[in-house]
Formats: sequence, C-alpha cells, structure tokens
Amino acid sequence: MANTEYFWVVVGRDGGAYIYGSEDCPFIACGHQKPALPLAIQCQSSTEARTVARTLQPIAESLPHGADHAQVLAAFDIPSVRMLLEDRGDFYALIIGSPPRIHRTLESAAHAEGTFKYHICRQTTSFWTALAFMLIKGVTQCMPPMLTYKEMGEIPSQTTIDSLAEKLHHSLTLSPRSPQMPSTSSQALSSMSTSTL
Repeated sequence: MANTEYFWVVVGRDGGAYIYGSEDCPFIACGHQKPALPLAIQCQSSTEARTVARTLQPIAESLPHGADHAQVLAAFDIPSVRMLLEDRGDFYALIIGSPPRIHRTLESAAHAEGTFKYHICRQTTSFWTALAFMLIKGVTQCMPPMLTYKEMGEIPSQTTIDSLAEKLHHSLTLSPRSPQMPSTSSQALSSMSTSTL
C-alpha cells in the first residue's frame, strides 16, 4: 500500500478552519458534555483537507453562539456535506478518546483510543454518518436517518400512477374465452351417445 500523507482539518474554532500535519493536531476536549464544535477530521491529502475546510467552516461560522448539538447537526445536514467525502474508504468517529476526531485509518483510531476504558468509536464507510456521530457526541438516539422520503427518489406524478394502474388493470383483466369447438374425442363421445338412444 502506498504511503499516504495525512492532514488534520479543525473546523468550528474561533478564527476559522485550520489545517495541520499528521502529528500536529491541537488538543480538543472530549466527552458528552463538551460542545459539538470544534472537531478534527483526518484527510488523505492537502487538497482534500482544503475541500473539507472550505465546505464545513462556513456552516460552522453561520451557527449562533452556543448552538446545541441538534442545531449543529441540522445546519450540517445538507447535500454538500452528506456527499463531501463519499466513497473514500472507512471513517472512525472517536468521541471518547485522546484526541476525539474522525480518523481515516484503524491504526490512527486505535492509537487515539489509548488507555480510555470506555472509549466510544464508530466505524463506517459514510463520512456523513461519522460526522453526525461526532456532532451528537455518540448518542445514537439522536442520529439522523440515513435517507429521508424526499431523498429516496422522485415522487411519481399522478399521471404516472394512473398509467401504471391502467397497465396493471389490463394485465389482470381476463378476457372472456371464445367458445371452443369440441375436440374430436368429444365429438365421438357425443355422437355415440346420440346414436345409441
């Protein structure tokens, strides 16, 4: 496997987003009682780190001072965030650990779990799931749905529904059978019964 140079993006701090080298990410306090932001995200390149910072920091800056976990989650629940790092491997959201971050490798997450007896970590292939888990501090009852009704696809129009219903009706309608000519064996039986009488 090729060596990947990792970077850390810290969003939600006063003064903007910050990008750090793999060994230089600052301390962020962990625990359920701590605010949802700031948070750190491990990125696989400096380009990816800049993209994450440019996408997430404006949302963090738009939040009112003292926003609770639900408000922060709602602000980040938009398509550009949900699809930010789509299909790019595994994510490890570490809530209780040193430091709490979204890690990109199992080794990094395991190192951060350290000696914490009750660490909280969630492995997922979805960046959005990892981010949401971080923002709600691992309280699974507060996790947003993976998809909403709107996201499940286009709602069929009434015309489409009527057309499908008509096709179904025609495929289920039984047409009356045309009278059949008796088969030759039936004719023979019929003629035998009439001739013996």
